[in-house]
Amino acid sequence: LADIRESAVPVLDRLSERHELSASLVTELRKVYATPQPIENWKILGPFERSAEPPFDTARTSPSDLDASYPALGGGLVKWSKAPVESEAKYVDLARQFGGGRRVAYGFTTIDRDTSGTVDLVVGSDDTLTVWVNGVEVYDYSGDRGFAADQGRASVDLRQGVNSVLVRCGNSGGGWQFAVALAAAPDHAFLRAPARGAFDPEAFRAFALENHGDAVQGRALFQDLKGLACVKCHKVDANGTGGDVGPNLIGIGTRYARPELVDSILNPSAKIFSGYEPWVVATVDGQVLTGLLRGDDGKTLTLIDAEAQTVTIPHEQIEDRRPADVSLMPSGLAEGLSVAEFADLIEYVSSLRQSEDGAGAGNR
Repeated sequence: LADIRESAVPVLDRLSERHELSASLVTELRKVYATPQPIENWKILGPFERSAEPPFDTARTSPSDLDASYPALGGGLVKWSKAPVESEAKYVDLARQFGGGRRVAYGFTTIDRDTSGTVDLVVGSDDTLTVWVNGVEVYDYSGDRGFAADQGRASVDLRQGVNSVLVRCGNSGGGWQFAVALAAAPDHAFLRAPARGAFDPEAFRAFALENHGDAVQGRALFQDLKGLACVKCHKVDANGTGGDVGPNLIGIGTRYARPELVDSILNPSAKIFSGYEPWVVATVDGQVLTGLLRGDDGKTLTLIDAEAQTVTIPHEQIEDRRPADVSLMPSGLAEGLSVAEFADLIEYVSSLRQSEDGAGAGNR
């Protein structure tokens, strides 16, 4: 997804509008879309014995005095100094500044923010690394490793104004580097947290998987033409009850497990049945029509839309046409239901099994 993330934005925005992105998926998408910006303005202090306690109070929002001197490894005093950052890898090379061996050094910088908010710190080191933000420890790695810029991640709350970042990087031998980058996701609609009280598909999924519903009540919901009106699009029995816009559901309870049925209603675009892929047609007079392709005789194109209406479009009126990536089935079906009613609907769909005589057993 990272390789196609810009072209995927319109698709993800549409799925977000249809409430087809779970909270856990949005969390992962923020990681993909948050481009790390390396912090390059560092002051460093060291070297010290690797086992030595910090020479200042790390719980403070910043070292007490950046002009102070501290007893150093091997005697003498050291002070904070500006650290050069490698131009390409964007890391601080402590080995270049302090040599090798088992030792530790510190890095300090500040982040000035116009607004408060949550961001990700993306960190890497060779070897150990501890990070404090505004005096609070947010990341710690105590082992030995070769350097990579994205070995760890910490979600931190930054305040408006000046924020301090302090790192402690220890070395066992060989390379000795650290890097910290700030990763803030762009303001795409699909990356925003849902509003308080908004529809939560995860809660509906969990309830329907943990509780059995009432299939009779579910059937009533399925067939209510003033409500869900699922029957307008789906056939449910051998008598031909239902429409042809969506897949035939006779025997679906036999072919698919309950979790798959739940997901097919909460997230209908995740898996679209073969033969039910929608098409988008743009006409020369500015209309945009979406429906299932049901015919093309070389002169006219025939679509069936989400309302089961047949639409015929002359070829000369078509400016563009292409497959759509979002199902005709609306994803917000469950929003008007309680979690118990959703479980009833799942119970009914699960009951649509093929009987020995070929009839839909769940519809009897």
